[in-house]
Amino acid sequence: MEIIKNVNVLLTRQDNVQNRWFEDAQAIAAQRKIHLTAHWTLNSFKQQEQFNDSIKQENCDGIVILAVLAGPMHLIRKAVEHNKPVVLLNRTPSDMDEKVDWSWPILQREFPQTLVATMLPDAIETGREQARQIRALLPHGGRILSVLGDPGSSDSADRLKGFLEVIKGDISYSVATVAGNFSPDVAETACLRWLETMSKHAGFKVDAIASQSEAMIPGIRSAFRKAAAQFNLPHLIKSPISAIDGTPEYKIEVDRGTLAGLIETPSRVAAAINLLADYWEYGFKPSRPVELLPVSSYPPLNRIKPIRI
Repeated sequence: MEIIKNVNVLLTRQDNVQNRWFEDAQAIAAQRKIHLTAHWTLNSFKQQEQFNDSIKQENCDGIVILAVLAGPMHLIRKAVEHNKPVVLLNRTPSDMDEKVDWSWPILQREFPQTLVATMLPDAIETGREQARQIRALLPHGGRILSVLGDPGSSDSADRLKGFLEVIKGDISYSVATVAGNFSPDVAETACLRWLETMSKHAGFKVDAIASQSEAMIPGIRSAFRKAAAQFNLPHLIKSPISAIDGTPEYKIEVDRGTLAGLIETPSRVAAAINLLADYWEYGFKPSRPVELLPVSSYPPLNRIKPIRI
């Protein structure tokens, strides 16, 4: 039976990464006879809440949401109350808290027939794989700067947890962190402030940079260029960057040698659309509320060339 459904996709930033997610999802949606409408919340909780009324509309059959974490998400509960399936694309501090009326345990108990699920890459394994990539680049150790996304999000916290799990066991590595908030501008400011402080120490260098998102690469590069000039540390320009996401634009850079490596994460919106289509067509619901998607190193770890430091 042919599926003709309308899905609202709420994303936070109109950058290369999330644009790629939506484009990949559109290809899947066309195959599965689903129409997608993108909404950009600009990482604003108020903007996210504005979509409450759209949920009641007849032309909205389901919601896919990358949540803004700055407040409760009654949007999710309202969708389920109107028999609209919901797929969340990130974890929140309260999504499993049974004291919260929109949490997964509460919704599944009250609305057992409606799909509520979370679809996202395995953040801890993403961090581990990035650490393995850094170890392949720096087999003898070195100083690493980890540029975090939003430290308050489970994605960032779990990526760092996995990263440190692999790196911290070896005293030849040292790791410093700054918060870039998944934003090039914020990442530039945070990196430049840290570099200014650290440049006062004799022999200071950064052997590798681990960015939790490609979105922050332009800001990181700008900060390191400025610091190299301002503090007379030209070697900073050569600090290699490993980043998470894996869009075609940056894969080309890896192939050209201008970027050290990427951790490829699957397009979570496309995976969510397939899950919704299977739910409508076959009544399929995952056995657990959180579905973790696999990640991989680009290039493969055994093809990464060590850096001389």
